[in-house]
Amino acid sequence: MSSGEYIAKLAPGANVPPPVQLSNDLVARVVHDHKFIEKLYRDFEDAASEQDCQNIANAIIREIGSHANVEEIVVIPAYEKYINPDGNKYAEKARQKALAVKNSIYELRGLKMGEKGFQAKLFDIMSTFRDHTGIEEQESFPKLKECVDTEVLNELGHAWNEAKEKFEKR
Repeated sequence: MSSGEYIAKLAPGANVPPPVQLSNDLVARVVHDHKFIEKLYRDFEDAASEQDCQNIANAIIREIGSHANVEEIVVIPAYEKYINPDGNKYAEKARQKALAVKNSIYELRGLKMGEKGFQAKLFDIMSTFRDHTGIEEQESFPKLKECVDTEVLNELGHAWNEAKEKFEKR
């Protein structure tokens, strides 16, 4: 299923992007996920109806939750294994951000669009997510790329794809 088909199914009311062909490189896959989630949030901000907002917010919550879980399975262990000597530092930063996002998602799941605090909590989740993506894209990934070759990045990308598919089927 293409990302466009996935969006249409997951978030009626969201704008469907054209299909994208990605490399198997872990960094490319994760950055694509970051951009996909940002796109969903822009769609949320531009949504025409409260129901569209709710559908898109549900998609954002699902995507960020899946993203955080897959990072814990694939990315964080890669930091620990391959980045020397600071892999544990990068891993701990990533764990802290993942936990903060998961806690906020848990709080948001008790609210519906239109209820007091819903939009503020979603904004908070996106703010934490953006902090995470900034650290990852500007610090962690460049360091990981210094420490591994293309083959390892592709193996990690394959592991990312497999884990992501499992979470999308849930």
